[in-house]
Amino acid sequence: ACMLLKVVHIINHIDARELGFLFPLSDRELFHRLEERTIAKLARLRERGLPIVEVSGSRKLKDSLVTKLLSKRETLAAQIFDKLRFRIVVESADAVVPLLLGLTDEVFPFNYIVPGQSRNQIVDFAAFVRRQPALAHLGAALAEPLDLPGESSPQGRLNEFSGTTYRDLNYVVDVPVPIPDDRVDRNVSSGPQGLGRITFVLVEFQLLDVPTATANERGENTHDRYKARQLTQVASRLRCIPK
Repeated sequence: ACMLLKVVHIINHIDARELGFLFPLSDRELFHRLEERTIAKLARLRERGLPIVEVSGSRKLKDSLVTKLLSKRETLAAQIFDKLRFRIVVESADAVVPLLLGLTDEVFPFNYIVPGQSRNQIVDFAAFVRRQPALAHLGAALAEPLDLPGESSPQGRLNEFSGTTYRDLNYVVDVPVPIPDDRVDRNVSSGPQGLGRITFVLVEFQLLDVPTATANERGENTHDRYKARQLTQVASRLRCIPK
């Protein structure tokens, strides 16, 4: 059953990507539509009682894309996963997991989270599972062990330019976005060539609690120091200075 679901998921994803190429929709328009939908759904989660205290969306500007690519081995903008990002802050660390569950209910299916592009330095997943009577007995049956490398480490998987005490829960999602009705031929119920009416946009989600967000804005964790370390790396690469 899982393999059949994976096959369907892959076929749907390939069709949706092809549909995105066929329709004349710019990244700007897709980003705008996704931002509106996401903000509305986060408002719904807040109404459901989730203690969301801050929501902000941002798009990476062209100069930031150039700087980021110069500082890394990647050379293609297509490999940048945070062109569109949402930063969501809740009152306490205990609310981070309920927020994540709420997002998978309202904003995106969990199977669209991009493998290998997540970072968790807030939630101790192993301890969380063991504390839940309904989950504790399932730990041994998971495909991956509870204590994945880096999950319980205070350092976790840091961005190379972040401060050593920077913390967040960060992941990338290929979020499904419906093609607007006014862009679909009314004589074709499911888009051209039967490709459906859904395309995808890569989005980075950053989840934080208030104490962590406050600590991330101090000392070596500030954005100015992050950019300074990044620019130092760029200067080193441009001048071909060996480390």
